[in-house]
Amino acid sequence: MSEQRSVRLDLSEALQFTEEDIAANREGRLSPAQQARLRRGFRRTLIAGIIGIIVIGLGATTLIFLGQQNNSMVLVVLGIALTVLNAFIVGMPVKVLVSLIVVSLVILAFPSLMNGVISETWGVLSRTLTGLTSG
Repeated sequence: MSEQRSVRLDLSEALQFTEEDIAANREGRLSPAQQARLRRGFRRTLIAGIIGIIVIGLGATTLIFLGQQNNSMVLVVLGIALTVLNAFIVGMPVKVLVSLIVVSLVILAFPSLMNGVISETWGVLSRTLTGLTSG
């Protein structure tokens, strides 16, 4: 039993979770510490994304400008390529926003999900196992 406890302590240190986190997860919710960790990660990702978009946009603008000034088609094409890359990067948050809208509509359609815990289930669950036959 003490070996299992030490393994659990080692895991909790490595994965940064506490007994409170485990208890909250077993109830189907996030602990306040987990919520704070997710918020910090979201903020870091958001800031890095904004900085990346600005840097790529400035780089594309600079390359296109220098390409026109020096009559260099290579720089113009690189600038255009960076502009296209920037458009894809900017499009990702739009995809996430659409996903959030869909999730919100699902929550509105199924009020049992409002508290974050599924209280109703329906349908048939089946599991099919297939294996290789020898022969």
